[in-house]
Amino acid sequence: MIAANGITGEPLKRTEGYQAITSALHEGKKIIVITLNEMHIVKRPKQLIDMFKKKLCDLHAYGTSIQITEAELDLKTLTSKLK
Repeated sequence: MIAANGITGEPLKRTEGYQAITSALHEGKKIIVITLNEMHIVKRPKQLIDMFKKKLCDLHAYGTSIQITEAELDLKTLTSKLK
């Protein structure tokens, strides 16, 4: 799945896009999310392969291939408190 601007919703509450991905994972589907920022980093096929391998390992180890930075969590927490 290519997510140009990331996944919608709140990751900790698993709302919107995060909920859809969580449900699919519970059904046994494997979903790897790649953002446009990640695609811009890729310059060679080996880099893309390495990215897929890392995301598959993350999916197996953590149950998700979505990387959420502390800054994103802080922003989402702040935004939800303002609503």
